[in-house]
Amino acid sequence: STASPAHRPFLTGSPEQLLDDLQRLAAHGYSHCTIRFDVASGTVDELIERLHAFGEEVLPHARAIETAAL
Repeated sequence: STASPAHRPFLTGSPEQLLDDLQRLAAHGYSHCTIRFDVASGTVDELIERLHAFGEEVLPHARAIETAAL
């Protein structure tokens, strides 16, 4: 059973969900955020894998997000 979108913690989920959350932040004028990577196994290998996936699947698209003027 997966959580409904309304119950998904902010800045979690698929690359598309992360990008949607980042877009929502940008729409409110935020141009910077800090993301914490939870690594269930506690291994450096998993952390590197997650960082690599984020760099490949999220960052290239996030660079195109424009911050709304306040």
